Amino acid sequence: MSDILVSGGIFLAIVVIPFVGYKLYKKFAGKCGSHVPNSLFFCCRTRNRNHENYGNFLRKRIVPRVELDFPANLRVGQTISLRVIFPLCRHRTLEIVQHVSQPEPSLQESVYLQEEYNLDRLSIDIVKVSGSVSTHHTSPRVPPIRELLPRPPSASEDTLLVKFLVQEAGFYQINILYEDAHVPGSPFPIPFNAAELDPEKTVALRESPIVLSISGDILSMYISPKDRYGNECNFGDVDPALFHFSLLQLDDGHHPVLVESIVFNFSREIKKILGAPFDEPYEETLEVRLDVEIFLPGVFLASISYNGILIGNGTFDLVTLSPDEHNNLRSLISNNPGARFHEAKLLSSGQDLQKKPRQVYIYVAAKVLTIKEFYLGILPFRLAVFRILPATKVKLLSYNVERRQNILEISDRTQPKIVLEIEPTTSRIVLAMFALFLKQRLGGSESFENKQKFFYEELKSSKDVLRTTTSVLSINRDSILNSTLSETKNFSTKDWCRNFKINFVSEEGSDDGGLRREWLNLLCKEMFDNSADGMFTAMGNSRLVHPNAARDRAKYTLKHYELAGKIVAKCLFETAMGGFYKQMVNARFSRSFLGQVIGFSPHYKYFEQDDPELFMTKVKYLLENDVAPMELTFTEDEYSQSNGKLLKSVELISNGRNIAVINENREEYLNLLAQYRLCTKVKREIEAFVKGLSEIVPDGLLTNFDENELEILMCGRSTFSIDDLKLHHILSGEGTMYDRILPWFWIALTNMTDDERGRVLQFTTGSSLLPHGGFKDLQPTFRITVYDSIGKLPLAHTCFSEICLSVHRNYEEFEKALKIAINEGSEGFAIM
Repeated sequence: MSDILVSGGIFLAIVVIPFVGYKLYKKFAGKCGSHVPNSLFFCCRTRNRNHENYGNFLRKRIVPRVELDFPANLRVGQTISLRVIFPLCRHRTLEIVQHVSQPEPSLQESVYLQEEYNLDRLSIDIVKVSGSVSTHHTSPRVPPIRELLPRPPSASEDTLLVKFLVQEAGFYQINILYEDAHVPGSPFPIPFNAAELDPEKTVALRESPIVLSISGDILSMYISPKDRYGNECNFGDVDPALFHFSLLQLDDGHHPVLVESIVFNFSREIKKILGAPFDEPYEETLEVRLDVEIFLPGVFLASISYNGILIGNGTFDLVTLSPDEHNNLRSLISNNPGARFHEAKLLSSGQDLQKKPRQVYIYVAAKVLTIKEFYLGILPFRLAVFRILPATKVKLLSYNVERRQNILEISDRTQPKIVLEIEPTTSRIVLAMFALFLKQRLGGSESFENKQKFFYEELKSSKDVLRTTTSVLSINRDSILNSTLSETKNFSTKDWCRNFKINFVSEEGSDDGGLRREWLNLLCKEMFDNSADGMFTAMGNSRLVHPNAARDRAKYTLKHYELAGKIVAKCLFETAMGGFYKQMVNARFSRSFLGQVIGFSPHYKYFEQDDPELFMTKVKYLLENDVAPMELTFTEDEYSQSNGKLLKSVELISNGRNIAVINENREEYLNLLAQYRLCTKVKREIEAFVKGLSEIVPDGLLTNFDENELEILMCGRSTFSIDDLKLHHILSGEGTMYDRILPWFWIALTNMTDDERGRVLQFTTGSSLLPHGGFKDLQPTFRITVYDSIGKLPLAHTCFSEICLSVHRNYEEFEKALKIAINEGSEGFAIM
């Protein structure tokens, strides 16, 4: 009996209770109308709707969705877009209507659109997760451009259009989060292939600026095909048939002659390179191989082009030796080459033209090329000595048909140019020896990175053994400059190359490197900070310092400038040693000073960066106006800084007070003014600095660099903070042009490497270094101007720290123009 009662109870619980509940539900719904409890509404609707979506609705939580519409074969440089869709939150008025034909009630709703989402809660992170061994950056992020599209009147959702552009080939991941949670489908994987081959970025992997070959033999050279962003091209995007090789012979007639008797072939090759560390698998890289056979000995100008456009370094000198000349070259190289001379005739040395060619002799050794002549046939005299460096150029200019001689020019930017007349076979031997020794020393690369690497290797070569010994310097912090001078006054070059440990007087502590760095930084601050009576000072309103002609001569002597050169050399040497020894010079030198360190003579254009006040008030005015009414002469008046009285009037040239400045000679006048202000007034100070520098850094080793590169070598680059620049800049105007171009400028900076951002800074302000306070302390303040011109390159006015950006049709053109400007106009002068 009890079993029957239990079974009946279960039956009632399963069948009767739900039935009664349903009847009660109908009665309740009829009375309450639209005021249905949320819990009951949820139970009714889950029959036909997704449980999670209605849960989000009841919690008033928006869940955006992403729509992707990418091409099948994505390439870098394409503007890619996706859409983030926000369903608008709906406020529902609900009614339950009983229809006779329906066994269940239905819900009717009235919809009112409301904005219940916040774009600030949306995070879009586009990051590279894989790439080739040559990838320069770790997980670069790509900044997107966002645009909220207008909402149609009857729309039930909002659309955020997201655009981005990738420049580095590889595999990327798009992470889209809303309220710290991934949207459905996120992260989205997306591969990007390289763009099509760009001849200007494609380079020949030659070992020297001068390429050697033997007539009748096959010369092989490799080419690295790159797209416009520097990515290695895909195999299928490189057509060997579009490459072309041509030769112009320079030593056979008045004008270069196109050589027809050559055979060349281009082919694609896949090479394997080892990853780093060495236990990683090999990766493949694409190269194009050029095989060329030249049947005539001679000196040629070679050209490599792709689809009719020269590749990046596609023009170079090529010397082809006959088999006999090659054997002679091998004999010379293996048997004390520096002792063997090659005869030539001197035509000119700098501006000194020879009325009658003089007999001279060329000696080519492993490190130097020397030109000598002999008085009375027995007394040797060195006419010029050139180092075997990429900065030294040995070029064939023309061919003298009457004398059957080549005209050879030798220059290195720091010495008078030498022009020689030389027999063709001898010229080929001299060029070949120079090319071989240059290849041994440097590999012929003229990029800053390779020049820097070569500089460090040369600087520390054969000096590693000196680092095993240590010199302890006792330094008085209150008199850091003079105590350093006293401690090091008897130091030889070897002593300066030893490891230093610093002991600050009356202070405890051992030096594990930190005290040495502090000592060097304090010394740089004492010597190179802007000071009216210090060793270095700024001219006008410049932030760059120059040797100070008005220094306190009792406090700062020429010995202090010599020490300053040694301290800069010490920093360079420490950096060459690498690791924690790395030490940048804490200074911001004027461009004219850096130029004179490597042998350049000052010219008036230096004033724009070194003395902006003088440039704007005098130099620019003289260049743009008629100077005849000004009654200027070739003199420079100097006035007292205290009372403004005329101290003296200096003649810039002999009898300069009687020579009027006119429009035709105003540039000569300005160059003489630069020579006097930037060089003559501080000549002894600069000479003392260079003397100290060259005691540690071999003379001429720095001549491989220009002024901008020398600053980076000595002082490094400032860390470029885009957020800092966004907070501390000035806009020269406003309007729709700025609304479009300014966001592009920030995105372009974000996409750049640290080196490229440093070039933007150098292009705009004249220096790659910021003040210690960053852009906040930069004077003048960084200024951005958008000028009303379409498709032009950016301009720079370094005296105002101003970059002027042109309007462009799309972001890609804008970024390309900006990169061209900073890479080709980075010397800082305004491009008018």
